[in-house]
Amino acid sequence: MTKHVKTASGTLMKWIAGGAVLGAGELAVSAARSGLSIRGKLAASAVVPLMRRRARFKSSEALDRAIADNRRQGPALPPDAMKRSFTIVEEVRHGMRTFSVSPRHGGSGTTILYLAGGGYTFHPIAPHWTLVAGLVERSGATVVLPFYPLAPEATWKEGFAAVTALYRDLEHIRDDGSLFVGGDSAGGGLALALAQQWQMDAVPLPTGLLLFSPFCDGTASDPAQCEIAKVDHMLSVDGVREVARRWAGDLPLNDRRISPLFASIAGLPPMLVIVGTHDILLSDADRLHDRAIADDTIIELHRYPGMFHVFVAASIPEGKRALEQAGEFVRRWSKKRDCLDVKQPTLQR
Repeated sequence: MTKHVKTASGTLMKWIAGGAVLGAGELAVSAARSGLSIRGKLAASAVVPLMRRRARFKSSEALDRAIADNRRQGPALPPDAMKRSFTIVEEVRHGMRTFSVSPRHGGSGTTILYLAGGGYTFHPIAPHWTLVAGLVERSGATVVLPFYPLAPEATWKEGFAAVTALYRDLEHIRDDGSLFVGGDSAGGGLALALAQQWQMDAVPLPTGLLLFSPFCDGTASDPAQCEIAKVDHMLSVDGVREVARRWAGDLPLNDRRISPLFASIAGLPPMLVIVGTHDILLSDADRLHDRAIADDTIIELHRYPGMFHVFVAASIPEGKRALEQAGEFVRRWSKKRDCLDVKQPTLQR
């Protein structure tokens, strides 16, 4: 009996192993056809759907529960591996818990103020630290990441005030190096909206903007987004509108402070935009690109076929390649900053 069971078990394991081999082969063929790496294809087709992130946005009540869980868990902090590889300084600045991550040796003197995404309602998660580490490694910059105020406890007003105060603190860096502002998703939208506000207030603008899957339209009004939503396993159209409402407070969703896509970007610094085609915010990136061209603003848009929302933070070849592009952008514009002739037209309030 024992021998029989072992034999049956061995046969079963062979079948499972055979299935895994066949599955891996099919995955490799599918990845090759789509132009993705095998790891990228696996993440997009299996890992991301299993995370069930869209479930947080299926109703206002579901979002409330997800926010409550997020507050109980708290934000992800820099992992021990990062502490061994980089110099990390934690401070409280303007009421925000803030982390500065620098190379241990050979830093470039450049600083990136980085605003993590999370729909204006969720704390940073572990992949954000993967993204930050990648930026530091590839640019030599110091990345400053604040835990800025979130909705529903705060609105855009508190967020703008706190981040602007921190940005003004960092301005002394201009004497020695460049100062960039970046962010992913809602953080990317916030970075763009702040740059517009600083332009209006005659605050010196950053050297450049790094925008990963930026959330630039709180109305989610582009019909194309409904079609993209069929392949986006992380976001939903109703969900992005709901988080925008909470961040907006008394403002309409088409206000430039919530939807910077609807205001001029003429005279803003050079922008790097990276987005996947299986992300409903692809529409925001495409429309931002078109507006930049119309407003004669320098923009680089990189669209990654088959990639998901903020894939830049994933440990896959596509994410690493995107970070290489970000690092190259920072290095290039850091060298050119003294040669820029940035116009500052007045925006309509």
